[in-house]
Amino acid sequence: MSDVEVWRLVTVTLFLGVLLVVWYFVTRNKTHLAGKIAGDRVMRLRESLNLGPDGRAFLLDVNGHSIMAVTSKRGATQLLDLGKTPDTASEEQA
Repeated sequence: MSDVEVWRLVTVTLFLGVLLVVWYFVTRNKTHLAGKIAGDRVMRLRESLNLGPDGRAFLLDVNGHSIMAVTSKRGATQLLDLGKTPDTASEEQA
């Protein structure tokens, strides 16, 4: 074996080792990492419902307001503001 083949083997082994270490830490801390990634989002999908083969309804939470979006492959998307979410409305009253 020449030096080039040995270095290739060492490089591949180190790469796979680092990849396994990263995989271990990500799987061990996935709930903590998911909270950090999604924690600062303004829009959250609360519910999703199929309305048939070409339509869907979504319930979104955007800045404390509930919004329903109805989409169709053949039609326009319709949005309806449902007002403040119950969680934020009760916090403001208290």
